[in-house]
Amino acid sequence: MLELLVRPRARRDLKEIWRYTVEQWGAAQADQYLYDLDREIQGLLKFPELGTPYDPIRAGYRRLQVKRHLVFYRRDGQHLEIVRVLHDAMDVKSHL
Repeated sequence: MLELLVRPRARRDLKEIWRYTVEQWGAAQADQYLYDLDREIQGLLKFPELGTPYDPIRAGYRRLQVKRHLVFYRRDGQHLEIVRVLHDAMDVKSHL
């Protein structure tokens, strides 16, 4: 099975998503949203090809849409690297 690596920028993304969600909808909703993101990310360990290839922007990257966020990741040998978690309204090219 693949080992999950969450890059520092992705960790910051997740913290910011949680913070924003708390401000807008409360801690319970923020916890649920992060739980949902984590569940989908964990699913990639079993099915790493689930996401859509994102080669035109970054070779080897894939993206998985989870609600209003895009999880960008790549497989590197026995590792699944979560690179960024961005809102779907963001200019993705400028953040990758």
